[in-house]
Amino acid sequence: MKPQGSQAIEIFVRSTLGCKCPDEVFRDLSIDPNASGDVVLRFTRLAVGGRLLIYVLGPQTSDGLPGRIHGLACQGVQERNACGYNRFRLVVATGESLGLEAAVTQAFNRAAGTDDRAHVHLVAARDVPAALLPT
Repeated sequence: MKPQGSQAIEIFVRSTLGCKCPDEVFRDLSIDPNASGDVVLRFTRLAVGGRLLIYVLGPQTSDGLPGRIHGLACQGVQERNACGYNRFRLVVATGESLGLEAAVTQAFNRAAGTDDRAHVHLVAARDVPAALLPT
């Protein structure tokens, strides 16, 4: 099912995240805007055509962010494997430059290891489609 704003989501996934998925996978988008159920760590879960799993972490304070990234990366890789997705991408939507790019990347890499099917992206929140920002 194509949700509202699906064209903006497809452009974001292709252009900003660099996805090379074929057109047909974008016919089936599943969005859960409050996947965590946690008021501290809010993220949106986006599944694209049964092939790509994306978690979009909303703008956070810098306090403890690398630790949260590690846990979320582990969860995403585990879900990708359990559900048979090809790739997992974690998008960290930033409200401003927190100066944590290296720490976020290191935390993600500690969780994902050398997994070439898992990637982290730091993206300005203004560049993330509204439908993907956690509620």
